[in-house]
Amino acid sequence: MRLFNAITEDTGSSFGQMRQVLVAALVIGFLTTAGFVGATWHSRHSVGKHDTED
Repeated sequence: MRLFNAITEDTGSSFGQMRQVLVAALVIGFLTTAGFVGATWHSRHSVGKHDTED
């Protein structure tokens, strides 16, 4: 909760708005990267599993 308050407490200033935009961009980038890594891992894991079943 303290982290959220630290991020959102200064929304009136331009620095606070810039910080919110930066945090939002970092969160979106992290989630996108995690999705790609998860999809790649899942794809490689299922391909390897099918190769050994033949």
